[in-house]
Amino acid sequence: MGRLYILCKALPFGLRSAPKLVTAVADGLSWALQCEGVVNSLHYLDDFFFWSEANSPNCACALSTAVLLCLKLGLPVAAQKVVGPATTIVFLSILIDSAGQEVRLPDDKLVWLRQELRSWGDKRAATKRQLQSLIGLLSHVAKVVRPGRPFLRSLIDAMMIPQRQNQKVRLNLQCRGDIVWWQEFLLAWNGVGFFPGGPLRATLYSDASGQWGCGAFVLGSAEWLQQKSQDPSPRPRGGLDVQELDGEARVLLVQGLSASSRYTYGAGKRRYLSFCARANLNPLPASEATLCHFVAHLATEGLRAQSISGYLAAVRHLSIEAGFAPLPRGECPRLAYVLKGVSRSQVAAPKPRRLPITPHILLSLKDAWERETIDAYSAWLFWAISLTAFFGCFRIGELTRTDLFTCPAVEVGDVSFEGDPVRARIHLWFSKTDTSGAGADNILGSTGDPLCPVTALGNYLQTRPAGPGALFVSAGGSPVSRAFFVTAVSTALLAAGVSSNGILAIASG
Repeated sequence: MGRLYILCKALPFGLRSAPKLVTAVADGLSWALQCEGVVNSLHYLDDFFFWSEANSPNCACALSTAVLLCLKLGLPVAAQKVVGPATTIVFLSILIDSAGQEVRLPDDKLVWLRQELRSWGDKRAATKRQLQSLIGLLSHVAKVVRPGRPFLRSLIDAMMIPQRQNQKVRLNLQCRGDIVWWQEFLLAWNGVGFFPGGPLRATLYSDASGQWGCGAFVLGSAEWLQQKSQDPSPRPRGGLDVQELDGEARVLLVQGLSASSRYTYGAGKRRYLSFCARANLNPLPASEATLCHFVAHLATEGLRAQSISGYLAAVRHLSIEAGFAPLPRGECPRLAYVLKGVSRSQVAAPKPRRLPITPHILLSLKDAWERETIDAYSAWLFWAISLTAFFGCFRIGELTRTDLFTCPAVEVGDVSFEGDPVRARIHLWFSKTDTSGAGADNILGSTGDPLCPVTALGNYLQTRPAGPGALFVSAGGSPVSRAFFVTAVSTALLAAGVSSNGILAIASG
Protein backbone atom coordinates (compact mmCIF):
# COMPACT_ATOMS: atom_id res chain seq x y z
CA MET A 1 0.00 0.00 0.00
CA GLY A 2 2.21 2.77 -1.30
CA ARG A 3 5.30 2.91 0.90
CA LEU A 4 3.48 1.44 3.91
CA TYR A 5 4.07 -2.13 5.04
CA ILE A 6 1.67 -4.25 7.10
CA LEU A 7 3.36 -6.50 9.66
CA CYS A 8 1.52 -9.16 11.66
CA LYS A 9 2.68 -8.99 15.29
CA ALA A 10 1.07 -12.32 16.19
CA LEU A 11 0.56 -15.64 14.44
CA PRO A 12 -3.04 -16.29 13.31
CA PHE A 13 -4.92 -18.73 15.50
CA GLY A 14 -5.07 -22.20 13.92
CA LEU A 15 -2.14 -21.69 11.55
CA ARG A 16 -0.62 -25.14 10.92
CA SER A 17 2.95 -23.83 10.70
CA ALA A 18 2.64 -21.79 13.93
CA PRO A 19 4.14 -24.47 16.26
CA LYS A 20 7.18 -24.85 14.00
CA LEU A 21 7.75 -21.09 13.85
CA VAL A 22 7.33 -20.66 17.62
CA THR A 23 9.68 -23.58 18.30
CA ALA A 24 12.33 -22.05 16.03
CA VAL A 25 12.20 -18.77 17.98
CA ALA A 26 12.18 -20.62 21.32
CA ASP A 27 15.20 -22.72 20.27
CA GLY A 28 17.07 -19.52 19.51
CA LEU A 29 16.16 -18.14 22.92
CA SER A 30 17.31 -21.39 24.56
CA TRP A 31 20.68 -21.10 22.81
CA ALA A 32 21.00 -17.47 23.95
CA LEU A 33 20.27 -18.55 27.54
CA GLN A 34 23.04 -21.15 27.37
CA CYS A 35 25.41 -18.44 26.17
CA GLU A 36 24.40 -16.43 29.27
CA GLY A 37 25.27 -19.37 31.53
CA VAL A 38 21.76 -20.82 32.03
CA VAL A 39 22.30 -24.56 31.57
CA ASN A 40 19.47 -26.29 33.45
CA SER A 41 16.48 -25.36 31.28
CA LEU A 42 14.03 -26.92 28.86
CA HIS A 43 11.08 -25.64 26.88
CA TYR A 44 7.98 -26.83 25.06
CA LEU A 45 6.96 -24.24 22.47
CA ASP A 46 7.01 -20.96 24.45
CA ASP A 47 6.84 -22.49 27.96
CA PHE A 48 10.26 -22.52 29.67
CA PHE A 49 11.22 -24.49 32.79
CA PHE A 50 14.31 -23.91 34.97
CA TRP A 51 15.65 -25.98 37.86
CA SER A 52 18.63 -26.16 40.22
CA GLU A 53 19.76 -27.83 43.42
CA ALA A 54 17.79 -27.31 46.64
CA ASN A 55 18.51 -24.09 48.57
CA SER A 56 20.53 -22.75 45.65
CA PRO A 57 20.20 -19.22 44.19
CA ASN A 58 20.88 -20.56 40.68
CA CYS A 59 17.19 -21.04 39.84
CA ALA A 60 16.24 -17.45 40.75
CA CYS A 61 19.28 -16.19 38.86
CA ALA A 62 18.31 -18.20 35.77
CA LEU A 63 14.74 -16.88 35.89
CA SER A 64 15.94 -13.28 36.22
CA THR A 65 18.41 -13.75 33.36
CA ALA A 66 15.69 -15.19 31.12
CA VAL A 67 13.26 -12.32 31.79
CA LEU A 68 15.92 -9.66 31.17
CA LEU A 69 17.08 -11.41 27.99
CA CYS A 70 13.51 -11.58 26.63
CA LEU A 71 13.05 -7.85 27.27
CA LYS A 72 16.37 -7.13 25.59
CA LEU A 73 15.43 -9.19 22.51
CA GLY A 74 11.93 -7.70 22.32
CA LEU A 75 10.15 -10.95 23.20
CA PRO A 76 6.96 -10.38 25.25
CA VAL A 77 6.77 -11.96 28.70
CA ALA A 78 3.43 -12.73 30.38
CA ALA A 79 4.01 -11.49 33.93
CA GLN A 80 1.12 -13.55 35.34
CA LYS A 81 2.79 -16.74 34.07
CA VAL A 82 6.20 -16.08 35.65
CA VAL A 83 6.21 -18.34 38.73
CA GLY A 84 8.89 -19.31 41.20
CA PRO A 85 11.37 -20.26 42.32
CA ALA A 86 9.24 -22.80 44.19
CA THR A 87 9.25 -26.49 45.07
CA THR A 88 5.72 -26.91 43.64
CA ILE A 89 4.89 -25.60 40.18
CA VAL A 90 2.44 -26.36 37.35
CA PHE A 91 4.14 -26.98 34.00
CA LEU A 92 2.17 -28.10 30.93
CA SER A 93 -0.91 -28.78 33.11
CA ILE A 94 1.06 -31.13 35.38
CA LEU A 95 1.89 -30.15 38.96
CA ILE A 96 5.53 -30.95 39.81
CA ASP A 97 6.43 -31.28 43.51
CA SER A 98 10.20 -31.56 43.93
CA ALA A 99 10.01 -31.72 47.74
CA GLY A 100 7.63 -34.68 47.75
CA GLN A 101 9.21 -36.22 44.62
CA GLU A 102 5.73 -36.33 43.06
CA VAL A 103 3.96 -35.31 39.88
CA ARG A 104 0.22 -34.68 40.14
CA LEU A 105 -2.76 -33.69 38.07
CA PRO A 106 -4.44 -30.49 39.29
CA ASP A 107 -7.72 -31.20 41.09
CA ASP A 108 -9.88 -29.38 38.54
CA LYS A 109 -8.36 -31.33 35.66
CA LEU A 110 -8.82 -34.65 37.49
CA VAL A 111 -12.53 -33.92 38.06
CA TRP A 112 -12.99 -32.88 34.43
CA LEU A 113 -11.19 -36.01 33.22
CA ARG A 114 -13.49 -38.27 35.24
CA GLN A 115 -16.55 -36.55 33.77
CA GLU A 116 -15.16 -36.88 30.24
CA LEU A 117 -14.54 -40.62 30.64
CA ARG A 118 -17.99 -41.09 32.17
CA SER A 119 -19.51 -39.79 28.92
CA TRP A 120 -17.77 -42.63 27.04
CA GLY A 121 -19.38 -45.33 29.17
CA ASP A 122 -22.23 -46.25 26.79
CA LYS A 123 -20.56 -45.45 23.48
CA ARG A 124 -20.48 -48.19 20.87
CA ALA A 125 -19.01 -46.04 18.07
CA ALA A 126 -17.03 -42.82 17.76
CA THR A 127 -15.65 -40.58 15.03
CA LYS A 128 -11.96 -40.27 14.23
CA ARG A 129 -11.92 -36.74 15.68
CA GLN A 130 -13.47 -37.90 18.97
CA LEU A 131 -10.93 -40.71 19.32
CA GLN A 132 -8.05 -38.34 18.56
CA SER A 133 -9.26 -35.99 21.30
CA LEU A 134 -9.60 -38.81 23.86
CA ILE A 135 -6.23 -40.37 22.97
CA GLY A 136 -4.48 -37.01 23.20
CA LEU A 137 -6.01 -36.38 26.62
CA LEU A 138 -5.11 -39.81 28.02
CA SER A 139 -1.61 -39.70 26.49
CA HIS A 140 -1.01 -36.51 28.44
CA VAL A 141 -2.30 -38.15 31.63
CA ALA A 142 -0.01 -41.14 30.95
CA LYS A 143 2.92 -38.83 31.69
CA VAL A 144 1.78 -39.12 35.31
CA VAL A 145 0.15 -42.56 35.10
CA ARG A 146 3.06 -44.50 33.64
CA PRO A 147 1.24 -47.91 33.48
CA GLY A 148 -1.58 -46.28 31.50
CA ARG A 149 0.16 -46.17 28.14
CA PRO A 150 -0.55 -49.86 27.20
CA PHE A 151 -4.26 -49.20 27.77
CA LEU A 152 -4.31 -46.83 24.77
CA ARG A 153 -3.16 -49.33 22.14
CA SER A 154 -6.60 -50.58 21.07
CA LEU A 155 -7.95 -47.01 20.92
CA ILE A 156 -5.03 -45.97 18.71
CA ASP A 157 -5.63 -48.96 16.41
CA ALA A 158 -9.32 -48.03 16.13
CA MET A 159 -8.46 -44.39 15.41
CA MET A 160 -6.31 -45.41 12.42
CA ILE A 161 -9.21 -47.08 10.58
CA PRO A 162 -11.39 -44.09 9.47
CA GLN A 163 -10.07 -41.97 6.61
CA ARG A 164 -12.15 -38.84 7.36
CA GLN A 165 -12.40 -36.89 10.60
CA ASN A 166 -16.20 -37.27 10.85
CA GLN A 167 -16.22 -40.96 9.88
CA LYS A 168 -17.29 -43.31 12.67
CA VAL A 169 -15.68 -46.58 13.75
CA ARG A 170 -17.13 -49.28 15.99
CA LEU A 171 -15.56 -49.60 19.43
CA ASN A 172 -14.81 -53.29 19.89
CA LEU A 173 -14.53 -55.17 23.18
CA GLN A 174 -10.85 -54.25 23.61
CA CYS A 175 -11.52 -50.51 23.16
CA ARG A 176 -14.37 -50.55 25.65
CA GLY A 177 -12.22 -52.57 28.05
CA ASP A 178 -9.46 -49.95 27.92
CA ILE A 179 -12.00 -47.19 28.59
CA VAL A 180 -13.40 -49.16 31.54
CA TRP A 181 -9.85 -49.55 32.92
CA TRP A 182 -9.30 -45.79 32.81
CA GLN A 183 -12.72 -45.16 34.38
CA GLU A 184 -12.13 -47.55 37.29
CA PHE A 185 -8.54 -46.41 37.80
CA LEU A 186 -9.33 -42.69 37.83
CA LEU A 187 -12.26 -43.25 40.20
CA ALA A 188 -9.88 -44.39 42.96
CA TRP A 189 -6.78 -42.47 41.89
CA ASN A 190 -5.89 -39.25 43.69
CA GLY A 191 -3.95 -37.85 40.75
CA VAL A 192 -0.50 -38.44 42.29
CA GLY A 193 2.45 -40.16 40.61
CA PHE A 194 6.03 -40.55 41.78
CA PHE A 195 9.26 -39.45 40.19
CA PRO A 196 11.03 -42.21 38.27
CA GLY A 197 14.14 -43.81 39.74
CA GLY A 198 17.32 -41.93 40.58
CA PRO A 199 19.68 -40.48 38.00
CA LEU A 200 21.77 -42.78 35.84
CA ARG A 201 25.18 -43.38 37.38
CA ALA A 202 26.81 -44.52 34.15
CA THR A 203 26.11 -44.60 30.43
CA LEU A 204 27.15 -47.79 28.67
CA TYR A 205 27.67 -48.01 24.91
CA SER A 206 28.02 -51.39 23.20
CA ASP A 207 28.21 -52.86 19.72
CA ALA A 208 28.73 -56.25 18.12
CA SER A 209 30.31 -57.64 14.97
CA GLY A 210 30.09 -61.07 13.43
CA GLN A 211 33.84 -61.03 12.79
CA TRP A 212 35.32 -59.16 15.78
CA GLY A 213 32.86 -60.12 18.51
CA CYS A 214 31.36 -57.53 20.86
CA GLY A 215 32.65 -54.56 22.81
CA ALA A 216 31.48 -51.89 25.24
CA PHE A 217 32.77 -48.85 27.09
CA VAL A 218 31.52 -46.58 29.88
CA LEU A 219 31.10 -42.94 28.93
CA GLY A 220 33.35 -40.60 30.91
CA SER A 221 35.71 -43.30 32.18
CA ALA A 222 38.55 -45.50 30.98
CA GLU A 223 36.59 -48.73 31.48
CA TRP A 224 35.95 -50.88 28.41
CA LEU A 225 35.72 -54.52 27.36
CA GLN A 226 35.93 -56.68 24.26
CA GLN A 227 34.82 -60.26 23.73
CA LYS A 228 35.82 -62.20 20.64
CA SER A 229 33.29 -64.36 18.85
CA GLN A 230 33.30 -67.96 20.04
CA ASP A 231 32.67 -69.31 16.55
CA PRO A 232 33.74 -66.71 14.03
CA SER A 233 32.00 -67.54 10.82
CA PRO A 234 32.16 -64.47 8.61
CA ARG A 235 29.63 -64.25 5.85
CA PRO A 236 31.16 -65.20 2.51
CA ARG A 237 31.59 -62.35 0.11
CA GLY A 238 28.45 -61.94 -1.92
CA GLY A 239 26.41 -64.12 0.50
CA LEU A 240 23.00 -63.27 1.97
CA ASP A 241 21.86 -63.26 5.58
CA VAL A 242 18.79 -65.52 5.64
CA GLN A 243 17.79 -64.46 9.16
CA GLU A 244 17.76 -60.81 8.10
CA LEU A 245 15.65 -61.65 5.05
CA ASP A 246 13.29 -63.68 7.23
CA GLY A 247 12.71 -60.68 9.48
CA GLU A 248 12.09 -58.45 6.47
CA ALA A 249 9.64 -61.00 5.06
CA ARG A 250 7.69 -61.00 8.34
CA VAL A 251 7.44 -57.21 8.26
CA LEU A 252 6.18 -57.29 4.67
CA LEU A 253 3.69 -60.03 5.61
CA VAL A 254 2.16 -57.75 8.23
CA GLN A 255 2.10 -54.82 5.80
CA GLY A 256 0.31 -57.00 3.26
CA LEU A 257 -2.94 -56.15 5.05
CA SER A 258 -4.38 -52.68 5.37
CA ALA A 259 -4.77 -51.13 8.81
CA SER A 260 -8.53 -51.78 8.82
CA SER A 261 -8.05 -55.44 7.81
CA ARG A 262 -5.42 -55.95 10.53
CA TYR A 263 -7.83 -54.48 13.05
CA THR A 264 -10.73 -56.70 11.91
CA TYR A 265 -8.63 -59.86 11.58
CA GLY A 266 -7.11 -59.25 15.00
CA ALA A 267 -10.54 -59.47 16.64
CA GLY A 268 -11.33 -62.67 14.72
CA LYS A 269 -8.01 -64.31 15.63
CA ARG A 270 -8.45 -63.54 19.33
CA ARG A 271 -11.98 -64.92 19.22
CA TYR A 272 -10.80 -68.14 17.56
CA LEU A 273 -7.87 -68.72 19.92
CA SER A 274 -10.10 -68.06 22.94
CA PHE A 275 -12.66 -70.57 21.63
CA CYS A 276 -10.01 -73.26 21.09
CA ALA A 277 -8.62 -72.72 24.59
CA ARG A 278 -12.08 -73.04 26.17
CA ALA A 279 -12.98 -76.09 24.06
CA ASN A 280 -9.56 -77.72 24.57
CA LEU A 281 -8.96 -77.91 20.81
CA ASN A 282 -5.72 -77.53 18.89
CA PRO A 283 -6.02 -74.20 16.99
CA LEU A 284 -3.30 -74.87 14.40
CA PRO A 285 -3.30 -76.39 11.94
CA ALA A 286 -7.01 -75.61 11.71
CA SER A 287 -9.00 -78.72 10.78
CA GLU A 288 -12.40 -78.75 9.13
CA ALA A 289 -13.99 -80.20 12.27
CA THR A 290 -12.53 -77.42 14.45
CA LEU A 291 -13.81 -74.76 12.04
CA CYS A 292 -17.29 -76.32 12.02
CA HIS A 293 -17.35 -76.24 15.81
CA PHE A 294 -16.18 -72.62 15.74
CA VAL A 295 -18.93 -71.63 13.29
CA ALA A 296 -21.57 -73.36 15.42
CA HIS A 297 -20.27 -71.55 18.51
CA LEU A 298 -20.47 -68.16 16.79
CA ALA A 299 -23.98 -68.89 15.50
CA THR A 300 -25.22 -69.74 19.01
CA GLU A 301 -23.86 -66.39 20.21
CA GLY A 302 -26.03 -64.58 17.67
CA LEU A 303 -23.48 -63.63 15.00
CA ARG A 304 -24.76 -63.24 11.45
CA ALA A 305 -23.50 -65.42 8.61
CA GLN A 306 -21.63 -62.51 7.02
CA SER A 307 -19.76 -61.81 10.26
CA ILE A 308 -18.89 -65.51 10.65
CA SER A 309 -17.36 -65.51 7.15
CA GLY A 310 -15.15 -62.63 8.24
CA TYR A 311 -13.98 -64.61 11.28
CA LEU A 312 -13.12 -67.59 9.04
CA ALA A 313 -11.05 -65.26 6.83
CA ALA A 314 -9.17 -64.18 9.97
CA VAL A 315 -8.48 -67.84 10.88
CA ARG A 316 -7.20 -68.44 7.34
CA HIS A 317 -4.77 -65.53 7.68
CA LEU A 318 -3.69 -66.83 11.10
CA SER A 319 -2.74 -70.16 9.50
CA ILE A 320 -0.76 -68.39 6.78
CA GLU A 321 1.10 -66.29 9.37
CA ALA A 322 2.02 -69.41 11.35
CA GLY A 323 3.38 -71.14 8.23
CA PHE A 324 0.56 -73.67 7.81
CA ALA A 325 -1.20 -74.28 4.53
CA PRO A 326 -4.83 -73.14 4.91
CA LEU A 327 -7.62 -75.50 4.01
CA PRO A 328 -8.58 -75.09 0.33
CA ARG A 329 -11.92 -73.37 -0.03
CA GLY A 330 -13.36 -76.06 -2.30
CA GLU A 331 -12.28 -79.01 -0.17
CA CYS A 332 -14.37 -78.33 2.95
CA PRO A 333 -17.88 -79.52 1.95
CA ARG A 334 -19.00 -80.02 5.55
CA LEU A 335 -17.98 -76.49 6.50
CA ALA A 336 -19.75 -75.11 3.42
CA TYR A 337 -23.01 -76.83 4.40
CA VAL A 338 -22.70 -75.57 7.99
CA LEU A 339 -22.35 -72.00 6.69
CA LYS A 340 -25.38 -72.47 4.43
CA GLY A 341 -27.31 -73.75 7.42
CA VAL A 342 -26.42 -70.63 9.39
CA SER A 343 -27.58 -68.40 6.52
CA ARG A 344 -30.91 -70.21 6.12
CA SER A 345 -31.61 -70.25 9.84
CA GLN A 346 -31.09 -66.50 10.03
CA VAL A 347 -33.55 -65.34 7.39
CA ALA A 348 -34.01 -61.67 8.05
CA ALA A 349 -37.51 -60.53 8.89
CA PRO A 350 -38.95 -58.18 6.25
CA LYS A 351 -38.61 -54.55 7.20
CA PRO A 352 -41.87 -52.69 7.75
CA ARG A 353 -42.79 -50.54 4.80
CA ARG A 354 -42.17 -46.86 5.45
CA LEU A 355 -45.41 -45.14 4.58
CA PRO A 356 -45.22 -41.51 3.43
CA ILE A 357 -46.74 -38.66 5.43
CA THR A 358 -49.64 -37.15 3.48
CA PRO A 359 -51.13 -33.62 3.70
CA HIS A 360 -54.02 -35.07 5.73
CA ILE A 361 -51.58 -36.54 8.28
CA LEU A 362 -49.66 -33.24 8.41
CA LEU A 363 -52.84 -31.38 9.33
CA SER A 364 -53.54 -34.01 12.00
CA LEU A 365 -50.04 -33.44 13.40
CA LYS A 366 -50.58 -29.68 13.50
CA ASP A 367 -53.88 -30.06 15.33
CA ALA A 368 -52.35 -32.49 17.85
CA TRP A 369 -49.35 -30.23 18.53
CA GLU A 370 -51.57 -27.21 19.09
CA ARG A 371 -53.70 -29.18 21.55
CA GLU A 372 -51.08 -31.34 23.29
CA THR A 373 -47.84 -29.31 23.43
CA ILE A 374 -47.00 -27.31 26.55
CA ASP A 375 -46.20 -24.02 24.80
CA ALA A 376 -46.96 -22.36 21.48
CA TYR A 377 -43.27 -22.11 20.57
CA SER A 378 -42.88 -25.91 20.41
CA ALA A 379 -45.94 -26.15 18.16
CA TRP A 380 -44.48 -23.56 15.74
CA LEU A 381 -41.10 -25.34 15.88
CA PHE A 382 -42.42 -28.83 15.06
CA TRP A 383 -44.75 -27.48 12.37
CA ALA A 384 -41.92 -25.56 10.66
CA ILE A 385 -39.63 -28.62 10.68
CA SER A 386 -42.37 -30.83 9.23
CA LEU A 387 -43.32 -28.52 6.35
CA THR A 388 -39.69 -27.66 5.55
CA ALA A 389 -38.79 -31.35 5.32
CA PHE A 390 -42.02 -32.21 3.43
CA PHE A 391 -41.85 -29.55 0.70
CA GLY A 392 -38.04 -29.34 0.55
CA CYS A 393 -37.50 -33.14 0.48
CA PHE A 394 -35.05 -32.81 3.36
CA ARG A 395 -33.93 -35.68 5.54
CA ILE A 396 -34.71 -35.08 9.20
CA GLY A 397 -31.01 -35.60 9.98
CA GLU A 398 -30.17 -32.60 7.77
CA LEU A 399 -32.41 -30.24 9.75
CA THR A 400 -31.76 -31.60 13.24
CA ARG A 401 -28.81 -32.80 15.28
CA THR A 402 -28.15 -36.54 15.03
CA ASP A 403 -25.81 -36.81 18.05
CA LEU A 404 -24.01 -34.67 20.61
CA PHE A 405 -20.95 -34.08 18.43
CA THR A 406 -22.45 -33.06 15.09
CA CYS A 407 -24.27 -29.92 14.03
CA PRO A 408 -27.20 -29.72 11.60
CA ALA A 409 -26.37 -29.03 7.96
CA VAL A 410 -28.57 -25.89 7.95
CA GLU A 411 -28.04 -22.82 10.12
CA VAL A 412 -30.26 -19.79 10.59
CA GLY A 413 -27.97 -17.70 8.39
CA ASP A 414 -28.55 -20.11 5.49
CA VAL A 415 -32.23 -19.07 5.12
CA SER A 416 -33.34 -16.06 3.07
CA PHE A 417 -36.69 -14.82 1.74
CA GLU A 418 -37.04 -13.30 -1.72
CA GLY A 419 -39.41 -12.60 -4.62
CA ASP A 420 -43.12 -11.83 -4.94
CA PRO A 421 -44.87 -14.04 -4.03
CA VAL A 422 -42.39 -14.68 -1.27
CA ARG A 423 -40.30 -17.81 -1.45
CA ALA A 424 -37.66 -19.18 0.93
CA ARG A 425 -34.14 -20.13 -0.16
CA ILE A 426 -32.31 -22.62 2.08
CA HIS A 427 -28.63 -23.44 1.50
CA LEU A 428 -27.72 -27.02 2.41
CA TRP A 429 -23.98 -27.28 3.11
CA PHE A 430 -23.71 -31.08 3.02
CA SER A 431 -25.92 -34.15 2.90
CA LYS A 432 -25.80 -37.94 2.75
CA THR A 433 -25.31 -37.79 -1.03
CA ASP A 434 -22.95 -34.78 -0.87
CA THR A 435 -20.18 -35.82 1.52
CA SER A 436 -17.64 -33.53 -0.18
CA GLY A 437 -19.56 -30.44 0.97
CA ALA A 438 -20.27 -28.88 -2.44
CA GLY A 439 -23.59 -27.56 -1.11
CA ALA A 440 -26.88 -26.80 -2.85
CA ASP A 441 -29.77 -24.30 -2.66
CA ASN A 442 -33.30 -25.53 -2.00
CA ILE A 443 -36.28 -23.31 -2.88
CA LEU A 444 -39.56 -23.46 -0.93
CA GLY A 445 -42.48 -21.83 -2.72
CA SER A 446 -45.52 -20.21 -1.15
CA THR A 447 -48.72 -22.28 -1.46
CA GLY A 448 -51.21 -19.81 0.03
CA ASP A 449 -53.00 -22.48 2.08
CA PRO A 450 -52.65 -23.87 5.65
CA LEU A 451 -49.79 -26.10 4.43
CA CYS A 452 -47.63 -23.17 3.26
CA PRO A 453 -43.97 -23.87 4.25
CA VAL A 454 -42.93 -20.23 3.77
CA THR A 455 -45.56 -19.01 6.24
CA ALA A 456 -44.69 -21.72 8.78
CA LEU A 457 -40.97 -20.95 8.52
CA GLY A 458 -41.54 -17.20 8.83
CA ASN A 459 -43.79 -17.59 11.89
CA TYR A 460 -41.19 -19.79 13.56
CA LEU A 461 -38.30 -17.40 12.85
CA GLN A 462 -40.24 -14.53 14.43
CA THR A 463 -40.38 -16.44 17.73
CA ARG A 464 -36.95 -18.12 17.51
CA PRO A 465 -34.38 -17.01 20.15
CA ALA A 466 -32.00 -14.43 18.68
CA GLY A 467 -28.48 -15.45 17.78
CA PRO A 468 -26.55 -17.55 15.26
CA GLY A 469 -26.41 -21.32 15.17
CA ALA A 470 -28.70 -24.11 14.04
CA LEU A 471 -31.90 -23.18 12.20
CA PHE A 472 -34.20 -25.17 14.47
CA VAL A 473 -33.53 -24.73 18.19
CA SER A 474 -35.50 -25.26 21.37
CA ALA A 475 -36.79 -22.43 23.52
CA GLY A 476 -33.52 -22.59 25.46
CA GLY A 477 -31.42 -22.11 22.31
CA SER A 478 -29.99 -25.65 21.95
CA PRO A 479 -30.27 -27.43 18.56
CA VAL A 480 -33.22 -29.80 18.22
CA SER A 481 -32.12 -33.43 18.08
CA ARG A 482 -33.51 -35.95 15.63
CA ALA A 483 -34.63 -38.27 18.44
CA PHE A 484 -36.54 -35.42 20.12
CA PHE A 485 -38.41 -34.53 16.93
CA VAL A 486 -39.21 -38.18 16.07
CA THR A 487 -40.62 -38.64 19.58
CA ALA A 488 -42.77 -35.53 19.13
CA VAL A 489 -44.12 -36.88 15.81
CA SER A 490 -44.86 -40.32 17.26
CA THR A 491 -46.65 -38.81 20.27
CA ALA A 492 -48.73 -36.53 18.05
CA LEU A 493 -49.68 -39.40 15.72
CA LEU A 494 -50.81 -41.44 18.71
CA ALA A 495 -52.86 -38.51 20.02
CA ALA A 496 -54.44 -38.03 16.58
CA GLY A 497 -55.39 -41.71 16.38
CA VAL A 498 -53.11 -42.42 13.41
CA SER A 499 -51.11 -45.67 13.32
CA SER A 500 -47.43 -44.72 13.46
CA ASN A 501 -46.04 -47.98 12.04
CA GLY A 502 -43.35 -46.63 9.74
CA ILE A 503 -45.13 -43.31 9.01
CA LEU A 504 -42.01 -41.22 9.53
CA ALA A 505 -40.86 -40.85 5.92
CA ILE A 506 -41.62 -37.14 5.65
CA ALA A 507 -39.36 -36.52 2.64
CA SER A 508 -40.98 -39.31 0.59
CA GLY A 509 -44.38 -37.71 1.17
